[in-house]
Amino acid sequence: MLVRNCAGGIVFHGDRVLVLKNDKGEWVFPKGVIRSGDYPDDVAIARVQLEAGVKAHIISSAGRTNYEFFSVSR
Repeated sequence: MLVRNCAGGIVFHGDRVLVLKNDKGEWVFPKGVIRSGDYPDDVAIARVQLEAGVKAHIISSAGRTNYEFFSVSR
């Protein structure tokens, strides 16, 4: 099992919410791994820009969640 700290964003535009389709065909919010020395807010903003091409800013926290990964190769 792999455990990674990630940060991402739920992006609102009027009454719409941004979701992306990942390489597995799943609908997800943009997010990325928090590396050593990174701040979660910076990672969240950068991943929204990188994955969706959207310049966003944080208005509040949406809370925390945990993901567990299982990797065949590791």
